[in-house]
Amino acid sequence: QGSIIPMGEVIQHTAQPQHELSLLVYPGADAEFSLYEDDGLHYNYEKGEFANVRFTYDEESSTLRISAREGAYAQASDYHIKVYLMREGSGIDALDEPCCDLYYQGQALEVALSE
Repeated sequence: QGSIIPMGEVIQHTAQPQHELSLLVYPGADAEFSLYEDDGLHYNYEKGEFANVRFTYDEESSTLRISAREGAYAQASDYHIKVYLMREGSGIDALDEPCCDLYYQGQALEVALSE
């Protein structure tokens, strides 16, 4: 209960950009996670070249909030995000149809989740 599980595309190496993200949101309690981005190759993160995006789920309002991107990583990706609201007893079959489809370009988003 109360989890957000991010799933990305299959990639071959850490420098390969990702543009598709699936979020499995398990209601029952508030939840959050942070998505960290850097170039995956160099130590530029030591110079502050990285970005973070915070994802939070509010159980009371059934709302998913995605923060504005924070940080100084110029090559941060835009994301096509599919959100799946996972109900008790739902398994992999629940991934057939997302409850919402979002396009994230670095600005804050908020969406009410429903089946």
